[in-house]
Order: sequence, then structure tokens, then C-alpha cells
Amino acid sequence: MPNKSLTDIFLEHSNVDDKGFTELIFINDLIKIDSRFQSNNGCQWARKGSKLDNNYNLVRFHANELGGSGNKVVAIQLQGFKSTKENHLIPAEIKNKLKNKPCAILGVITSDMEIDHKNGKYNSEKYTLNDFQPLSKAANDAKREHCKKCNNNKSRFDAKILGYNISYTIGDEKSPFCEGCYWYDPFAFNQVLIKGDNNV
Repeated sequence: MPNKSLTDIFLEHSNVDDKGFTELIFINDLIKIDSRFQSNNGCQWARKGSKLDNNYNLVRFHANELGGSGNKVVAIQLQGFKSTKENHLIPAEIKNKLKNKPCAILGVITSDMEIDHKNGKYNSEKYTLNDFQPLSKAANDAKREHCKKCNNNKSRFDAKILGYNISYTIGDEKSPFCEGCYWYDPFAFNQVLIKGDNNV
């Protein structure tokens, strides 16, 4: 074991699922596996730019964030594989087809329209036209913030906050996919309600 890196040992014992997620892993539990995890420098092996951070959405929890005191890192969690620049790119053909379409939320064309990935996790290997939607910058900024919270907290946006009588058209608060969330496709979300064919 001494020949293995702390990153390798962490990955062996953290039960990473096929989407790159783990439960909250406490540093004290890691120290029981290998004393090298005990550190006063803020977990050098799990800092920004580390091997772990380069491959996963890495979240470090400080004591004061988990009901304790002080700013020492006491737990680590992986929240999915890190997106690459490639799966953020939008093909030119798709941009051209959607650039003059109205915002999927506001129904108007603004001067600052953007093309949005419906999938806020960016974890699809291949995208088609149906995986994108036109949004005004304001709408896209709002969606981006909600997607960030969802990815960080593993808790999906609840559409009842906006006055809808259902939260999701598919899945629930903890579902690991984006489909069925209001922000994934606002137009489709409303169509389900109009048709009354949701099972929520």
C-alpha cells in the first residue's frame, strides 16, 4: 500500500459509481486506511489541479460546513466526472438551426440569445439537435445556476418553486438524470401539463 498514491487508495475505497459520484468520504475514515491522509496542509492530494480534481467534480467540505468549527477540510466527495471542453462545444450546424428561434421560456427573440445544452451535466457522448434549446442570456444564466446547485447537491430543481403543481414530469428530487426537470426542457415540461399525461 505505501507504494500507491493517496489518490489511488482513495478511489479504491470510495465506491465511485459509474457516473463518477461517491458518498461523503470523511478524512478521519481515510486516515484509518493510510496515515498519510492525515495532513495539516489542506489535503494536497485533493487540491485544485490534482489528479483527482482533473478527472472528477471534486468537492472539499470544511469542518464549519458540516456543523463543526474551523476551516480544515474534513470530508471529500466526488460529484460526477469532470466535463471536457469537447462535450461543451455546440456544432455549428445546430447553432445555425436554432439561432433565430425564440427563447424556450420567454417565447421571444432577444438581442442576447444563447444556445443551451438541455443536459446540465454535460455527460452525453453524442448530441443531436433535440439536445439543445434557444434561451435568452438571462434565462440561460438562471438555468446554469440551478444546474450548478443540482450537480453540487445532487438535488434537482423543484418546479413548484415557480408555481407549478408538480415538481418533475419524470423522476424525483434525487434522480441522477436531467430529463423531467423543468430546466431540461421548459417547453416540453409545459406540454406534459397541458396534455395531462404525466404520471407524477
